[in-house]
Amino acid sequence: MHGMHSRPQIDSITSMRQTIRRPIASRARARTRAITAVVLLIGALLAAASSSSAGAAAATTTPRAGVPSDGATWFALGASVPYVSWRCDFGCGAGGGVRGNRTSVDLMLRDMSRRGVRVVRWYLFSDDAWQVQRGADGMPTTVTDGALADLDEAVHLAEKHDLALLPVVLPDPGRVPTTWFTDAAQATALAEALRPVFARYRSNPHVYGWEVATGAEALVDAGLVGPDQLRAHVRQLAATVHVSSTRLAIASPLDVSRIDGYVGLELDAYAPQGVSSQEGERCATCRSVADLVANEGADRPVLIGGFDAATTASAAWKLQRFEQLGYAGALAWSWRGIAHPQQPTVPATVPRAALWNYLYDNANAGPRTRVLNPCLGPDAGAFRCPNLKMRTPFNLSIGKRGTRTILYSANSLDSVGAGPASLHGTRNGRLTMAAKQVLHRTFGRPIQVATGAKLLFKAVPGQYRYWKWNGAARMELWRLDSSGRAVQRTRVGPKTVYCLRDLQRTRGSLPRSPRGRVYPACSQQLSQRSATLGTSVGWSDVYPASYNENWIDVTGLRGCFAYVHIADPTNVIYESNEDDNRSNVVVRLPFTKSGNLGCPGAKALPTTGATGIY
Repeated sequence: MHGMHSRPQIDSITSMRQTIRRPIASRARARTRAITAVVLLIGALLAAASSSSAGAAAATTTPRAGVPSDGATWFALGASVPYVSWRCDFGCGAGGGVRGNRTSVDLMLRDMSRRGVRVVRWYLFSDDAWQVQRGADGMPTTVTDGALADLDEAVHLAEKHDLALLPVVLPDPGRVPTTWFTDAAQATALAEALRPVFARYRSNPHVYGWEVATGAEALVDAGLVGPDQLRAHVRQLAATVHVSSTRLAIASPLDVSRIDGYVGLELDAYAPQGVSSQEGERCATCRSVADLVANEGADRPVLIGGFDAATTASAAWKLQRFEQLGYAGALAWSWRGIAHPQQPTVPATVPRAALWNYLYDNANAGPRTRVLNPCLGPDAGAFRCPNLKMRTPFNLSIGKRGTRTILYSANSLDSVGAGPASLHGTRNGRLTMAAKQVLHRTFGRPIQVATGAKLLFKAVPGQYRYWKWNGAARMELWRLDSSGRAVQRTRVGPKTVYCLRDLQRTRGSLPRSPRGRVYPACSQQLSQRSATLGTSVGWSDVYPASYNENWIDVTGLRGCFAYVHIADPTNVIYESNEDDNRSNVVVRLPFTKSGNLGCPGAKALPTTGATGIY
């Protein structure tokens, strides 16, 4: 995907993890791995017994597979949501859509990302696909604006957590008008109605692809749709995806034995379901991809669109088994404990530890645009990870810049983790450096992790320039509703570049907080080819309200707002705690000395003296 790290970079993290695993392995973890190994052995024996000899032989010779996407090939690792609010996720907005559930969806996607999920399979137009508007004759016309707005929000949150969405376009084919399959004109109209949706995310790396057919062969089995009609319907949707975007067009058959019904339709991958209730030729763990190529005509990568597992050990076995059999990925069912359509009486929740371990153990597990955060992985104990916190905005004051009204605030970037927050930059332009995070280990020398950080030779009025961390923080102003909930970001401040230095020792009681400065003031030497910035444990980089760009333009605003400071908003310093980077105060505008009188959730505005603590 666009911006992905090269394979050597990703492999280096896996190699690093292998070198540090021995010193920190605990007896408890060793026992867990031993139990998993036994389950793997038993599962392998059972699967081998149920496989054909040809399939079993192919499994030992088929190389590790993946789905090519944006210049990289990944073993697609993920899970189905499949929905948060039935029929409502995409289209209901504040009434139950992604926008109305933004906070809970944000937390869900954050949890998925941190626990091993890379692809999120999510029902788009559930039930009767009411979001696809129709004319009086039933002809599909357009997709509602509300559905697009909810999808925009979901993609935005996926980007925030480095996930890739796989929207399932019509997850309930038996509930939509049959004429969308049997009437060529309506099938064409449906494709045209969906075209703007596909085009909206033309090359967005956080949309993995579009599942354009989901168990639709059941309509043929029921005699409602002819096989040629189904094939024409799927071919047209796949073609529409391809002319509108660079994303993948995927079909999800009911099981691996039904792949043959979708061959030759210009799809990019097949994602058959692979649940435990399937037996014989329908059993995904019993057939290799080589067998599917030979006997089902599979001419594209095959990933498992949904697999169930009751325990971490069984999930680990299935993931490894799918990889051994040559599958291009596997999506677990289901993140929210919703029963699989083929097993309606057996609800199951994804064993998250299995995905988590698989992700950190396999360099090709993805897709992802960045290397993994070792501070949140299974071997986090091997590192002295930093933790940046942004202190609550303080010393607020109002002022003017020409005709504009400005709300100033002081801020402090505090380092409170087990190790320093540090970046090492190497010159890549006249005024820029590409930087890597310097991550300290419990034992041994520090390592450098390519997180995408950048340094900038930043101009400061009256002070020439400094080498600083570009994108270190962000200041935002959010409008509050009557309950005190932030509902709309209205303004963003200009200050995003910080020195990252040891300016003040603010929490000297923290373990490993040095008494003296380790990281000095930022360099003003344009000629230097590299630079190291950092803030030690217990130290802070503090800026007074009067400092350059420490303000937000509040001209013309009235009402109650949250004045928000965010540390590391693009997450280029990996931390042990990524959830404490935001702080805010409530303000009423126009701003007066009373600050926030009458606003919900208002507290006294913090101050530390007339000129701050700089």
